[in-house]
Amino acid sequence: MEPLPLAALHRQLGGALGPVSGMAVPLDYGSFEDEYRELSERVAWVDRGWRGRLELSGVDRHRLLAGLTSCDVKGLETHHGVYGFFTGPQGKILADVWVLALEDRLWLELPPGSATTIAAQINKYIIVDQVEVRPLTDWLPISLVGPGAREVLAPLTTLPSENESALSHLPVEILGTPVHCVGHRLAGLPAVTLWIPAASALAFMEELLAQTGLPAAGWRALEAHRIAAGIPAFGRDFTSEHFPQESGREAEGVSYTKGCYLGQEIVARIHYRGGVNRAMCRVRFEGGVPDSGAVLSLNGKKVGSVGSAVALPGTGEVLGLGVIHRQGASPGTQLEVMGGGSAEVVAVLTELREQGSK
Repeated sequence: MEPLPLAALHRQLGGALGPVSGMAVPLDYGSFEDEYRELSERVAWVDRGWRGRLELSGVDRHRLLAGLTSCDVKGLETHHGVYGFFTGPQGKILADVWVLALEDRLWLELPPGSATTIAAQINKYIIVDQVEVRPLTDWLPISLVGPGAREVLAPLTTLPSENESALSHLPVEILGTPVHCVGHRLAGLPAVTLWIPAASALAFMEELLAQTGLPAAGWRALEAHRIAAGIPAFGRDFTSEHFPQESGREAEGVSYTKGCYLGQEIVARIHYRGGVNRAMCRVRFEGGVPDSGAVLSLNGKKVGSVGSAVALPGTGEVLGLGVIHRQGASPGTQLEVMGGGSAEVVAVLTELREQGSK
């Protein structure tokens, strides 16, 4: 497994490292339940160096990226960001992406393990464009997550706007280090992500922790909040087999006014004339936490599968996400889980409608 740049710090803090898309990631620091509670009630820091990262520079960067993604990149102002999808020629998702617009470049945050594939996809469409694509390994994203995130940082620097949906971000200085500071929501919680120069990240974090006493939270606690909030993730809940409309994140990730992009004709046709037969659903389970990929059936017939699921600390309630055929995709529907147990559809995150109804 490839280590994170801050691996030594995680070990010092008691982090239990485990694999996430080929990287050794701190899963927890001894108490998943305590970390979940810190994120809920106060604030903790999370190393998100396992995320894929790319940088685009060159005068044609906005135009090229706009032709490959479903979000409105051309209209993206400096110090703002947008969420969207890379789609292929058939309109299916290659990866989801958060785009941050800096003054002279674009930063792309991608699902873990996808940076190489997406870099190749972008490079394939560079013909005469003045665009350079490179790995963004020299900046490390560290997130302060929880209702107290801004309160911790406010004495140390100027914070971006609290308009989290705009992904406002600023270049600032914290503890003498140049940092890029992003205000947003993460796993359904208020968050501020600090993009820190990787070369100085260890010294910076040691000083920040010494001054603030911030506790750390691992991947498991952050994932539990994401699942509880009903936020699907690429690679776990939806994949390259799905259209944006099946992801449960169409509303935030697809612009139907931006113009052409790869796969746009099919995505638009589904939106205006088609519809999909599978829906992203929030599900409550009985009988334990099901495995990812477990089959969901209705009256003995397979109608879907489990993406991610978790038993929530404190209550023990088991919640999850999964793509389910419209036959079983309505709130209150009772399903069987392969291997034992049952499931109830709590909410449907995808708009299901009859063909030609829009």
